[in-house]
Amino acid sequence: SMEALLIGVAHELNTPLGNALTTASNLQHQVDEFSQLLHSASVRRSQLDAFVAHCKLASDLMERNTARAAKLVSTFKQLAVDRNSLPRSQFGLAGAVDESVREVAQSVVQRHVHIRQLIASGIVLDSYREALTQVLTNLLQNSVVHAMCGDQALTIKLQADLGVLHDRPAVKLVVSDDGAGMEPEVAKRAFDPYFTTRLGQGGSGLGLYQVYNLVHSALGGTLTLDSSLGHGTRITMILPLSAPAATPDVPWASAAPP
Repeated sequence: SMEALLIGVAHELNTPLGNALTTASNLQHQVDEFSQLLHSASVRRSQLDAFVAHCKLASDLMERNTARAAKLVSTFKQLAVDRNSLPRSQFGLAGAVDESVREVAQSVVQRHVHIRQLIASGIVLDSYREALTQVLTNLLQNSVVHAMCGDQALTIKLQADLGVLHDRPAVKLVVSDDGAGMEPEVAKRAFDPYFTTRLGQGGSGLGLYQVYNLVHSALGGTLTLDSSLGHGTRITMILPLSAPAATPDVPWASAAPP
């Protein structure tokens, strides 16, 4: 997984940074040529207009590619979960679920997607709401992207009930759909970084990997996936009502063996 992650990061960053570098090099060449024209005192209006147009195009290309690279770096940083940087609070589970549902529902308003919330009332967590809403949003978006079969309707259910995890109060949160489902070999690799069945079609292969990291590292829970081809997908999370406390980093000198 680490090898795949490193290769994926390098590949994803190489394209926008390579484009920006090529554009900058070409722009430098144009500037040098225009500088020679200025020293020759024979600059025509058409040459000036062409140079300005080229500068505008080059700056636009560099801005879009560097912005894309910055966005990728931001995504990669989210993969390394640091609980010390996440705000902790007490919040109602129903509200966090509704927030994620509303965010995804806006993007599927024209599609046959039905999202049902079956959340037991009164469930309160002392945890990391931002991490949980990111998990739910990723799972919902993953269902919409991968589970829909053409124009067929898709139903996604979110269910929650109180339970126990390692003898501690917890909530069992299930996100399921009645969509296309997964083949066994796909289900086994669903949480691997940069594994996607939609390569070149907008799939990054990081959504479920981020879900796995957040559930285990930030929320202190467990995660299981059940799916079969043609029978939908069911992801079950068991999350402690009180998330584990963040632990300070141990200095290398203290952690190293004698």
